[in-house]
Amino acid sequence: MSWISDFIALFYPHTCRMCGAPLLKGETTICTKCVASLPYTRYWEYDDNPVAQKFWGQIEATAGCSLLHFRKGAKVRKLIHQLKYKGRTEVGFKLGYLLGLHLKTNPVYADIDYVVPIPLHPKKLRKRGYNQSDYIANGVAEALGAKSAPALVRRNTHTSTQTQKNRMERFQNVRSIFEVVQPQLIEGKHILVVDDVITTGATIESCAAELLNAAPCRVSIASIGTV
Repeated sequence: MSWISDFIALFYPHTCRMCGAPLLKGETTICTKCVASLPYTRYWEYDDNPVAQKFWGQIEATAGCSLLHFRKGAKVRKLIHQLKYKGRTEVGFKLGYLLGLHLKTNPVYADIDYVVPIPLHPKKLRKRGYNQSDYIANGVAEALGAKSAPALVRRNTHTSTQTQKNRMERFQNVRSIFEVVQPQLIEGKHILVVDDVITTGATIESCAAELLNAAPCRVSIASIGTV
C-alpha cells in the first residue's frame, strides 16, 4: 500500500512522510505516532555508546551519537531516501531537530557553538542540487540553540561512492579530502559535525580530524542513523 501513500502525498503535501497519514494540527513532516515508533538508539544517554566507540583511538572526539538504528527493511530508510534523492529537505530538518532535542538532554552537548554538516564536493552538489546534511544541521542547531555553519569546512576532493567499499577502502577513500575555512573562527569552540548515516564513520572522522588539526577546539560527532 506504500504507493497509495506516495500518490496521496503528491496532492496533499501535509501528510506524514513516513506513513502517508494526514498531519494533525501541531504536527510537521512526520506524525506523532511515527515519531514515537522510530527505532531510537538512546545512545545520547551514555557516553561510551557504540557510535562514540567507533572513534576511540582514532581522533580525540568529545562525544559521539546517532539518533536511530538504520537496519535493513526499517521504515526510517524511506525517510533517508526521500531526503537524499527526492528533495524532501523538510525531512532532514525534522530529523535533525529530533536529534538536537535528544542531544540536549546530555550536558556534554550543552555548549555546542557550531553545527557543521559534512560538505559535498561542488560537482556532486551541482548534480543533486542540495546537501541533505545542511538541513539536518539546521534542525540540530535550532534545537540546541547553536549556529549552523555549513561554510566552515569545504570538500576539495571528489571521491567515489563508499557503498561497495570495505572498511579500509572507505578510510583511504576519504583521507585528507576536507579543508577548514578560516580556522581562527573555531578556536576554543565546541563543534558538532553531523551527517545522515554513520557506517564505518570514515567520512565524518576525516572531517572531524581536519577541524581538530586546524585549531585548538573540541569536536563531537552525531548522525541521524547508524548501522
